[in-house]
Amino acid sequence: MSDNLTEDQQVEELKKWWKENGRSIIVGAVMGIALIGGWQGWQGYQENQAEAGAAAYDQFSGKIQSNDAGSAAAELNALHAEHGDTLYAAFANLQMALAQISSGDADAAAGQLQQVISGSKDQGLVQIAAVRLARLYASQEKFAEARQALKHVTSPAFEAESLAIEGQVALGEGNLEAAQVALTAAQEKGASDSEMIRYLLQQLE
Repeated sequence: MSDNLTEDQQVEELKKWWKENGRSIIVGAVMGIALIGGWQGWQGYQENQAEAGAAAYDQFSGKIQSNDAGSAAAELNALHAEHGDTLYAAFANLQMALAQISSGDADAAAGQLQQVISGSKDQGLVQIAAVRLARLYASQEKFAEARQALKHVTSPAFEAESLAIEGQVALGEGNLEAAQVALTAAQEKGASDSEMIRYLLQQLE
């Protein structure tokens, strides 16, 4: 705005400018406030969901620890119904699978692990579930299913465990050369069950 304009002219220029631009400024400001408020509301909702999911998981975990299978199953269903998109649901599936394996219900455990593989957005949990499922199938001599489960194990962090299972599968299938190669690689990469791997390699010598 020019400094040579009179005060009245400056006022008129301001009125004219506001008439042309004021609406967009107000709308932009309102939208900005709404976005900030909406983001804060969403953050609050997410925090509340996380807290509720944690509480539901604690309830489920307590039933598992007390060996109350029926109540644990009910709590697991409720957890998935209300907080199925949280990590707590996948954690619960993994814990339930361990309990079912301990009780001898391998098929139900496999179902829990499959649910994590197909439903979890966390790749770390997917890898854990895939390794456990492959190991479970290998113990049942379901070698084709074990290999299928291992296809989901893609992280270098789980390579040693994957190789150990591959070795067990190859051994079960009678492919001794492939078993020795996989088990040796697993041993070199520091697979967790070192005693079992050492024993199997001794048998292959």
